[in-house]
Amino acid sequence: MNKIGRKSIVKVEEHKESDELDIPFNLNELSIIQHEFGSKIKVIFKANQQQAVKAEQYVGYVILPNHLIKIQSKLEGINFINMIKYSLGLLKIKEEDLPVAESRYFYDILISFLLRGVESIIKRDLYNYYIETNENLNVIRGKILFREHLSYNFDRSDKVFCSFSELTPDILENQIIKFTLFYLSRGDFIDDSINTRLFTLYKKLDNVELKPINRNVFNDINYTPLNEHYRPVINLCELLLRESSVDIENLGQKSSFSFLIDMDRLFQDFVGNFLRDKIGEKNVKLQKRE
Repeated sequence: MNKIGRKSIVKVEEHKESDELDIPFNLNELSIIQHEFGSKIKVIFKANQQQAVKAEQYVGYVILPNHLIKIQSKLEGINFINMIKYSLGLLKIKEEDLPVAESRYFYDILISFLLRGVESIIKRDLYNYYIETNENLNVIRGKILFREHLSYNFDRSDKVFCSFSELTPDILENQIIKFTLFYLSRGDFIDDSINTRLFTLYKKLDNVELKPINRNVFNDINYTPLNEHYRPVINLCELLLRESSVDIENLGQKSSFSFLIDMDRLFQDFVGNFLRDKIGEKNVKLQKRE
């Protein structure tokens, strides 16, 4: 069992059992594992108060107060990252720009992919489109909504209720990116520079509203030639939000953080993309995720 910072690292491979822990989990950590991750990892009690971790089909990290559980894929490190890239359509990201070393933690590598993608989008300028807005104004803008105007302004001559279109970056795609950056900033990273990069990019989205994002909104995005370059970044945002767990309601009291990829699901996405490439997207129908 290695050390990183003040946390002991427990290594285990998917669908296998770890070596016994030299320093076992305390009662608080055992409670967290049972209640938050009971369907994904198990603690097995051995003789002489030793403990072991049994992993299911998940790969990733569980960060506890005193331990970091690292669940490794059966695939070699670079092959695993390439599988994720292919499953998410991240093939346009050049490996020479983001070298993948066997020794690096794949979670940090995925965040690096995301940050490089967001940096590219901001450099290209954020995607904007026109949103129709209804507002009570001091001057006429667009068209007057007479019914609303009479309802709101029957005793006011200084106001006029109008409907107008406004070009804005405050759209779903950018809201997803901003929330993901905010969400990830609540977690822990092996690479200390990641938090600085997250904050820097977050500040560049000042004109985008920060609002909670649920998993259903990803199906609402309609990709066109104008926003197609967003697709890899949005796909990665979906993965990171879907597979991470952090208590945003209690940011100062978080006791655990996890990033666990369901390998069964990842393999389905991999096969789906492979079939789309080989026989065409129109010939492949995949069931929508819940």
